[in-house]
Amino acid sequence: NLKVSPYEDHICIKTWKPEPLQEHWEGPYLVLLTTRMAVKVEGIWIHCTQIKRGPDPEWAVENTRPLKRIPDFK
Repeated sequence: NLKVSPYEDHICIKTWKPEPLQEHWEGPYLVLLTTRMAVKVEGIWIHCTQIKRGPDPEWAVENTRPLKRIPDFK
């Protein structure tokens, strides 16, 4: 039984028509809502038998402006 949390976990969704030599999972999708038997991602509800835990997203830090020295006030 897979336990997922809204706005924290990512899942992959099993595709209905897998083609030969292709992955059978789409995603990752961010979990928006959960019930005992279903998970809501953007636009659709998915039954719990059609999901698996997705990879955690990669986080990156971007420098948007240079650092500034703050003067000491005494």
